[in-house]
Amino acid sequence: MGPLKPRKRIIVSHIPEHADEMLAEWIFRKYGQRRFAWDERNPVQTLYATSDEEVLSFIGGREADCVVIGMLGYDYNGPKGLTIFDEHGKNGRMPNTTSADLVAKYLGVSHLPELKMLLDEIRKADTQSGQQQLELGQLLKVMAGYGTLHVDEMTSFIFAAFDAYHARAVEFNETCAHEFQKHGVMETLNGFKIAFVESDLRSMNGWCRSKKGADIIVQMRQNGSVQMFIRTTERNKAGVCAIARAIMQAEFDHAANLNVELVDLVEQFDKIVASGKGRDLPGAEHWYYFHEAGQLLNGSTTHPNIRPTELSRSEIARAVRKGLSSIPPLTKTTQ
Repeated sequence: MGPLKPRKRIIVSHIPEHADEMLAEWIFRKYGQRRFAWDERNPVQTLYATSDEEVLSFIGGREADCVVIGMLGYDYNGPKGLTIFDEHGKNGRMPNTTSADLVAKYLGVSHLPELKMLLDEIRKADTQSGQQQLELGQLLKVMAGYGTLHVDEMTSFIFAAFDAYHARAVEFNETCAHEFQKHGVMETLNGFKIAFVESDLRSMNGWCRSKKGADIIVQMRQNGSVQMFIRTTERNKAGVCAIARAIMQAEFDHAANLNVELVDLVEQFDKIVASGKGRDLPGAEHWYYFHEAGQLLNGSTTHPNIRPTELSRSEIARAVRKGLSSIPPLTKTTQ
């Protein structure tokens, strides 16, 4: 079945001040295209009202073309054909529901994993008290109440934030799975679940922990750099520490004309471990080791200019296996 006749092209909502209504508008704009076939000749537009009377004046007999978000009330008894998304009404409020939930359900997208975080976050901010000040929903409320942005600037800023959160969710819920299937492998060694994956995706290490149950993630990027992360346990921290030692030795063996003995580098490394602070690996300063976080990083998204290791993929994997094999076997007390 093709697109329906282009209708529902006019959105009437509050002047931006409620996070759930802004998300409702964003969802309608993003997913309504599939249903209402907007195009350059029939673009969707938004009119912001300050009262129910102003809403009705905007509509002016164009009920079939209009949706109303967060105004009039779900039990409004007005012109037929008018589509209203408002969780409030004369008979009270719909429990645990926002206008964004209503729009998502109407468009058939409320089940999408990439929308879940946004819907949950905004619902929590809208229906619960005691939110943290910098949570998304609270941030939008404060910006609307105290910010100095014009309504168009405010909408653009917030919609850009929604776009970014949505893109991250799509990457986590869809792209990571496809990429791991092509370029990743799980391996179990000495009680450690290890994810080896070639990927530049920012969400990949979190996806490997969440979806694959990985204890240690070895993420190898296209430019040759490598990052290692863990699911935080003391044993996994010890595992990355052992891997760091193995990587340090592999880099030492690979390097030429180092005016230092390996035993001296090991002694320096032991001091780094004891401090618990993040430091460059002795003799291999293009690697950064942070014991408390269980991270071993050869470059990162915030430090893209660190030179990639010259160790091959197989040498990296060999060092990982060597390090983890040196850890005492898993027992009930080390799980």
